[in-house]
Amino acid sequence: MKYYFYTDGSHEYPLSTGAWAWVNVSHVDRGFVYATDKTGRARIHRPSQGAIEIELHAILGALVSCRSESDVHIFCDCEAAIHVMNGCTISDRNWMVTQKIFGLTRGPLASLSLSLHKVPRRSDIFAEYADSLASHARKGEELTNFKQYCYRLGEKETI
Repeated sequence: MKYYFYTDGSHEYPLSTGAWAWVNVSHVDRGFVYATDKTGRARIHRPSQGAIEIELHAILGALVSCRSESDVHIFCDCEAAIHVMNGCTISDRNWMVTQKIFGLTRGPLASLSLSLHKVPRRSDIFAEYADSLASHARKGEELTNFKQYCYRLGEKETI
């Protein structure tokens, strides 16, 4: 099975909590079609570095939703999170989250084929939707659904 996730996190310094979101789109003959989304909140251990940590939570959330032996593509706008996922050590600030991720990718999800892709912030409608989901979740608000989101943007042709 193939998965295409757009992830994003939302954190406001100096708060010690943030929110994350992922949007999963599936490939169809005529391009990408919206599939599912999920948001969550997480405690941040080093608020000054919260942006990376909350993005890692979004990636973790996406990974745990995958079936084993899947081809997983994750698109995110946080290059530092991609470096951490590729094994680079930035500091110990995101150690707990990366330990969870590496525990999954070496354990229950070891059969995943994982590809990480850096995309510019709000580069397309799915990246923008993930950004909006995370921002709304951080504020405790709920964003309706993708169709209504597109309609509000005037993207009726993508529905």
